[in-house]
Amino acid sequence: MHQIKIFYGTIQFVNLAVISTILFCCNHRRSHSTTQVADSLRIKELPDNYQQGKMIFRRSCETCHLSPELHATDQVFFDNLFEKLPKPSESYFMKFIQNSRLLKSSGDKYAQDIDRQTDSDFEHVFKDSLSLKDINNLIAYLKIATRR
Repeated sequence: MHQIKIFYGTIQFVNLAVISTILFCCNHRRSHSTTQVADSLRIKELPDNYQQGKMIFRRSCETCHLSPELHATDQVFFDNLFEKLPKPSESYFMKFIQNSRLLKSSGDKYAQDIDRQTDSDFEHVFKDSLSLKDINNLIAYLKIATRR
């Protein structure tokens, strides 16, 4: 009798394990497919963002910076740019582009280090000339154009 109880207990445990695995897999696939759809939509937007960002770069940045697509050796700031920036990097980039002078004067170490490295008086002050959408397009352009 005791062996029968153990046998049925084992069967119940195995059934529970199988059902749990099936439920986990179903939920995992559902959330994974939702992520894939969101990623697919974002990828479809990138060509437009890239082209807009490229135009913004040409209009606002090429006076001082070579295009990152050239992969020029003296443009090391663009190499792995978003990995080097303080986190969250895209948010920091927006603040830097909008008003680097304000970041430096507030004591931001990264902005001050960039200023020392470049030995330039130029400030990025695009808060009135570039919208957040413009800066997001510029970010998309830089992320794609700097790939090697």
